[in-house]
Amino acid sequence: MNKILYAIIKIIIYQKYFIENKIQKYIETNKSKSYIYNIFGIIRYIKKQYIKQVILLIKKKSMIFSIIFMVQEIVIYILLAFLGIILYPLPYMIWFRLRHGSSVEIQFFPLVGRLAFLGHALKKYGDIFYFRKIDHNCKKNLDLMLSNDFHFGHTFMVTSPELSKSVLQNINYYKKIDVDFIELIGKEGVFFSNSEQWHHQRVFLGKIFNFNLIQKAKDTVEKLCQQEIKDLEKPQNLVELWSLIVGQVIQEIFFGQTNIEYNGKQYCTEIGQIMQNVLNFKRMFWIKGLIRRKFFSKKYPQWLLYDIEKDDEKRIVNCTKFLQDIIESRRRSKNYGTDSLSLYLLEQEKDSNIKDIEIIQSYMSLVFAGMDTTSTLTQSCCYVLGQKKNEQDKLRQAFKEDNADYINGFISEVQRFYNPTASIFFREVTESHYLGKYWIPKGKCLNVSFFENHFNSKFFPKPFEFWPERWYTNGGKDFSESSYAFIPFSAGKRNCIGQHLAQIEIKVILQFILDRYEINSKPTGWDLKFLYGLQDPGVVSFKKLDS
Repeated sequence: MNKILYAIIKIIIYQKYFIENKIQKYIETNKSKSYIYNIFGIIRYIKKQYIKQVILLIKKKSMIFSIIFMVQEIVIYILLAFLGIILYPLPYMIWFRLRHGSSVEIQFFPLVGRLAFLGHALKKYGDIFYFRKIDHNCKKNLDLMLSNDFHFGHTFMVTSPELSKSVLQNINYYKKIDVDFIELIGKEGVFFSNSEQWHHQRVFLGKIFNFNLIQKAKDTVEKLCQQEIKDLEKPQNLVELWSLIVGQVIQEIFFGQTNIEYNGKQYCTEIGQIMQNVLNFKRMFWIKGLIRRKFFSKKYPQWLLYDIEKDDEKRIVNCTKFLQDIIESRRRSKNYGTDSLSLYLLEQEKDSNIKDIEIIQSYMSLVFAGMDTTSTLTQSCCYVLGQKKNEQDKLRQAFKEDNADYINGFISEVQRFYNPTASIFFREVTESHYLGKYWIPKGKCLNVSFFENHFNSKFFPKPFEFWPERWYTNGGKDFSESSYAFIPFSAGKRNCIGQHLAQIEIKVILQFILDRYEINSKPTGWDLKFLYGLQDPGVVSFKKLDS
């Protein structure tokens, strides 16, 4: 062992002498060359002489020297390659920032990019979007945030209302990024489909989500509140309770009945749980997810799947078969009504291009887009009411007096602070184009972020003050409805088709609760699982009001 250590020390000393002499010799013979030429020339020269020295040592049969030289060479190349992967996105980000100045903010962290900033915000400030909320308040002219992304190289986060409007109106430049198992749960549905297929479904569903449906849904929610909300004083998973109510409303709309049982639970609950599993698993094991997506796209070999993922895949297949059986039964019976499934089947008789899988995944898309978002926002409203007792008293009185201004203002203010969707779904840029003055290359990732505008004093005076009256009081907000400064349900052609239904559901549930209970809550953080919500939903509790 001592001989080996002696040999290594001898090589290090020899290398220093060898490299210094070779560099000096090269510079003396290339004095007239440029600085850059000399830098790269020295590197090439040293590499050439280095290899010659290794060969010479081998010829002398100095095996220990040659092995150490080669190992060093390999280690150096591995380190350089790793350093290149880490730093690859940085030069473009620096160039982009220098070119456009303070209207662009860059967020670089090796490999994980913006995820590191989100984690730091949650750990230090108890709010995963803390930095986004203060960004526009400090930098009122911020247009874009640019961060590194392991899969796409770079991600553009659009923050200005003008650029957001351009993105959301020009949908042909972008496509939604696929999630795991997308082929099974939603590729053909209205949420994930693209171009002509999306347009056809959007027009069709637009006919269903009309004023009459909203009024009917209100009665359905009231009935379900009576049926499902038994005793809120008992500890229970409140988000699941709100999800059950909202999910059964979706079943009423789609199937014409609220009760669709599947394996001892509601069918909508099974679909919702599977989708939560898929998205939460992606969050929990995000490093593996990034690597899989980078090298295997969305078609992963079975050996790369965890057991829970294989189980979810089977559950999706079984749910699809269950709904296919319902479709076949309805088609044979011709027992058509005014529900979505009946209207789909009638439309299918006229247009053979409508496939059953499109109908199935349209339902799954409605569950995906509507159930968890509405239930999460309902829980956030309850938390705020528990923290701000004066607002709880005001809202209770507003329901009694049918004061729509305050009711709508309260929900909008909760969305401004804690909207479940902090941005639109991430898009991949399909065609290089100018977004305002910014050149956005094909293949990059792009998103529209909401919270920067929600806390910009340019649009909302006293942005960190919870003030429901701002929505109907002069001086409370300073923007036009078409400015895209406040778009909690997104906007443009792909805005949320069920936004009015969601608002009705939240209002009915809150009124039902406030008529019967006092709401209490303990402070907690705000985290992002798939949606932005309470870090611990269990901090909300209820106490029956005195009769």
